[in-house]
Amino acid sequence: MSKNNENNENNPNHDKPDPKYQVGEIVVVGRVRRHIYSNPIWREPSDINSNGEWLYPVDYGLGLTSEGYHLETEMRPCLDSDQLKPL
Repeated sequence: MSKNNENNENNPNHDKPDPKYQVGEIVVVGRVRRHIYSNPIWREPSDINSNGEWLYPVDYGLGLTSEGYHLETEMRPCLDSDQLKPL
């Protein structure tokens, strides 16, 4: 059982899935890599027919001086074959 699902009565995150990625990880979004620099934020569902999901703060570019956010569904883990993709 994951930490977020233990002791549901005292845990405000009991209905949220655990984030897939951790701070410091490099992920791939589209054809470029991104660095996760902070904890994700839970984005509540926009309507009754959708699910909430994690929104990750990322930085990129020369010196990692540009910042943005990406949804967890837009990301995949960075593989060895992705190392030549721009960050």
